[in-house]
Amino acid sequence: MNTDATKYMPEFLRFLKPEKNELHLVKQEKDKDELLLEQVTVAEGIMPGCIIEGDITFNQKAFFNGEVQGSIISDSELILGEDCVVNGSVSGGRIVLRGEVQGDVHSTEILMLKKTAVVHGTITTSKISVETGAQINGSCMIDTNLSKALPAR
Repeated sequence: MNTDATKYMPEFLRFLKPEKNELHLVKQEKDKDELLLEQVTVAEGIMPGCIIEGDITFNQKAFFNGEVQGSIISDSELILGEDCVVNGSVSGGRIVLRGEVQGDVHSTEILMLKKTAVVHGTITTSKISVETGAQINGSCMIDTNLSKALPAR
């Protein structure tokens, strides 16, 4: 099993890679023919206490667990940890949210709101999974024909 944390981190943030990496795999079965493998990362990516100001755009998997004052736009998978606070919109293919977003969330594949997730804004997605305890303070639109195209950058 490859536990290299840098494959989840955008290239421009690799300097933030901690010395100690931990990777836990959690399997979760959804429907009959769909098996999602959620990669839960601990102590990697944008750490708690780290603040990024400005919009972030990239095309690879990434983990955020700090504060972002701006939008996060990706064509790939985003994992937003429990300590993550985004003051802006979030757009991605597959989004796993454990933290807080104060803005709109747009997912072209699936949005997974874990029990600690809080969204203050409009959600647009083709599929959604909401754990008990997650909060949506806004509206939610589920469109199974959602275009793979992300909102204009």
